[in-house]
Amino acid sequence: MGFASLKGFLLSLFGGRATKSSVELEAESAAQSCERSAEAPPRFSREIVIPLDAIDDVIAALQAPSAADQVDYLYLAAEAGRDAKAAAKAGNFDTAWGLFHDQKQIYLQYAQHQGWGARQTLALDASVHEDLADLLRLEKRHREAFPHILYWVAAGRNRPIKRHTEKLRAYFNRCKFKNTSLHDVEVYLSSRKSPVSYSAIQKQVKRWVDAS
Repeated sequence: MGFASLKGFLLSLFGGRATKSSVELEAESAAQSCERSAEAPPRFSREIVIPLDAIDDVIAALQAPSAADQVDYLYLAAEAGRDAKAAAKAGNFDTAWGLFHDQKQIYLQYAQHQGWGARQTLALDASVHEDLADLLRLEKRHREAFPHILYWVAAGRNRPIKRHTEKLRAYFNRCKFKNTSLHDVEVYLSSRKSPVSYSAIQKQVKRWVDAS
């Protein structure tokens, strides 16, 4: 007989309170251990506890706009355009050229942020090319200016305005193409079914230049 069992037997003989057997003690210990395990959180819990007095601040932080949302792309683009036109007026054509391209880049970022498709993006991008064409016109680089104005007209042909027609004719006449007529240009524009890219316009104008 073991010590614990013997002690229990002797106490029972002398009227003492019998102790629990080792088997009972082990069972009780195992049960208590299971209860503690059920009550305690997992050792590697990923649960995040937010204090009650901090809930409002956490919600406000989650609802706050991201840094990208806070950027006013249209304001930055307009600012670059104003600075470019001021530089052109002062005769600083290289500075103006760089600023107009900065404006184009900002417009592209805005279009991406808005999730625009190709047609909307190209129309916004092409709006700067009217100014680029005017800049080249001031330098009397008329054949280089023409693809810019043609791109501007092509991107907006779904909403034609009088200025489109007038500028297209004026810029075309300055090029003095020998084997290409304004009608040829208009046919080319009307045949374009998909959103037109500036690189495609450039290639076509080069063909007209080479034909001259």
